[in-house]
Amino acid sequence: MEGEHEDGATVERWFLTDGGVTHVVEVTEAGLRKRILWRRGAETLAVALTADDKAQLTAGTFPDDAPEWDAERARLAALSEEERDALGAVALRLAPLVGPTRRVTWHAEPANAALGLGAVDLTPEPGSKAAARQEWIRRHPHLHALRAGLTKGGSMMAALLAVLVLTRWVLPWLSRFVPNWDLPSIPWPDWNLPSIPWPDIDLPSIPWPDWNLPDVSLPGWVEPVVKYGVPVLVAVLLALNEARRHRKQEKVVAPEGPRDKGTATGRASVPEADGPRDTDREGSRAATHDPAPGSTGTD
Repeated sequence: MEGEHEDGATVERWFLTDGGVTHVVEVTEAGLRKRILWRRGAETLAVALTADDKAQLTAGTFPDDAPEWDAERARLAALSEEERDALGAVALRLAPLVGPTRRVTWHAEPANAALGLGAVDLTPEPGSKAAARQEWIRRHPHLHALRAGLTKGGSMMAALLAVLVLTRWVLPWLSRFVPNWDLPSIPWPDWNLPSIPWPDIDLPSIPWPDWNLPDVSLPGWVEPVVKYGVPVLVAVLLALNEARRHRKQEKVVAPEGPRDKGTATGRASVPEADGPRDTDREGSRAATHDPAPGSTGTD
């Protein structure tokens, strides 16, 4: 289940075990921004505050106005660049406005985090909204793609409607309250700048072929379909690709096993909510838990 921060805010946790060490990423609401904390075992590697829907953390990243992390900042600054790079980096896709975090990935090479290469997914805490969302996408990939396309189309229609209302009614209504000031004209100086004698280069003409293409007249409905339908189609394809990528990651982070069993082969138990706990692993990398199979939420 999702935890609670000391100030009462909900804490969203994601887990990954690599080489016997557990990575924990915590996402907490902090007003209009989100606070992201990345731990490896008992060590805090990075903390960030962001209002964007994408974030990337490397070891040693801390807010400048957070003296409580000075000890961790100094410890990581004492490491060599190679030692810090060996800790990797984490990348997050956050919800644009409200809702759970979309994805958290760990990258062995920090340079690959910005490119999205070499990513291994962290697994959300069982019972959380993020876990319910991932399970729903796994069960209904095509419905998820359709919903993504409709959401994209709806947002575009809402933006067009807002522009129409603003230009047709709101701005004319506000213009009645703007006073008609008779501002004096400013006598700007008349600068007579010299002309630059640019060289006149006589370039040879290239005898391009003269193709006489037929004049194709498309129906009027083609332009709005291409203008508004293509972004919706792209959103659907991206959502389908995300569902396929998630299924591939399930095979990467753990061997095949019965999803309904809490102790599937190669999987470890979930760390306690008050901190990560290292356990032995049969594989070199395994997700710390499996999303709840009975969840069908859409948050």
